Amino acid sequence: MAQLARRGGFLGVAARAGLLAAALAACQSQSLQPAGGAGGKGGTTGHPVPDSGGGGASTLGGDAGVDRPSEATVAPLGAVCTESATCASGFCVEGVCCASACTGGCQTCSAPGAVGTCLARATAARPRQAADCPPSSPATCGLDGTCDGAGACRLYLGTTCLSGLCANGVVTGGGVCDGQGDCRPGPTIICAPYACDSATNLCLTACQSDGQCAAGLHCQSGSCAGDSGLGACSRNEQCFSGNCAGGVCCNTPCKGPCVSCAITGRVGTCSPVSKGTLDPHAVCLDQGAASCGHDGTCDGQGGCTLYAAGVTCAATSSCSGTLWSGPGTCDGEGTCQRETRPCLPYACDSQTNACHNACTNADDCAPGKPCVNGTCGIREQAACSVDAECATGFCAQGTCCTTKCDGPCSSCALPGTIGTCTPVPYPPDAGACAS
Repeated sequence: MAQLARRGGFLGVAARAGLLAAALAACQSQSLQPAGGAGGKGGTTGHPVPDSGGGGASTLGGDAGVDRPSEATVAPLGAVCTESATCASGFCVEGVCCASACTGGCQTCSAPGAVGTCLARATAARPRQAADCPPSSPATCGLDGTCDGAGACRLYLGTTCLSGLCANGVVTGGGVCDGQGDCRPGPTIICAPYACDSATNLCLTACQSDGQCAAGLHCQSGSCAGDSGLGACSRNEQCFSGNCAGGVCCNTPCKGPCVSCAITGRVGTCSPVSKGTLDPHAVCLDQGAASCGHDGTCDGQGGCTLYAAGVTCAATSSCSGTLWSGPGTCDGEGTCQRETRPCLPYACDSQTNACHNACTNADDCAPGKPCVNGTCGIREQAACSVDAECATGFCAQGTCCTTKCDGPCSSCALPGTIGTCTPVPYPPDAGACAS
């Protein structure tokens, strides 16, 4: 500006006014730049923005003045979600925030009353996606397309996997799935009051003629019945079949385990009761888990249910004579599986339920085995030819010995000390013992 003033004598008033305006514009442009040059900490260009205080322009150089978006709110367990990033747990499953990944097809995180917690889907429930439990043919006894209630896919149970044969109104030789992937022999099915359809080898469930009924019965309004019907009764004489069972006329005496003639939809026909129900004839009594036998319920096929595989039948180890047995679990077929091993030549300690591995007296040894120098099993005149024949592992001078006893002046076969390595009073090899 001072230079312009000094040059005033050479320029006209208009020219000087123009130069002043240009200089003022340059000064204002420089004042709008950040103190550190174009841009600042966290900034990019340092462009001016209106000062919120109304005192001119401010810049975006640095963090001050930048409007930050508020952090997304993290949702708690059970909250509705569309992506895992919005959940505090980091897992969005089935549209809700879940405590875990819960990836199994037979698991769910949206069960009523437990939304947000990964649980197994109910028995017979559909999996999350059909591909999680692809159904197979019943003939294979494989997956049935539903869940087993424990978080896994269910196998066919009680489903016919092998057709039986009709013979005199009875279906025999069929097979049913056992729920573990195997086809097992099925129960004999009595078709009465209906006949057996030889074309399908299945019992008929309705009739159109007397020929579709069991012998002696008639087709009445689509159902087979005798002259005195298959209704309520109190005595065998009241029934055409001569069998009054469970308060109704029945096609058989129906006295076996886990069968009834009063099942809804099958009244009058002796049929297996549902799986897991109590035996109406009290044949399948609970024999206790220790037996791995009947658990007191029916298997749905006219038989008693055995304790399932994996059920504890022996919680601790035990001793029986010289035999040690470890803890055990049922095998699902009526047997308690336990590891066993003999303690011989030692006894099994009933106080600790473990085999002795050393002895202080004969009580720590098996019957007939003495305790010699802390070891059981040495007997006088226990003849041997090799070490392996002796419990101690030493055969010396033709008898089982407590030690190797291979010195020239010792023997395990001296009278009165047989089995114990003893110095020889008058060694035959006097020269070897001269020292």
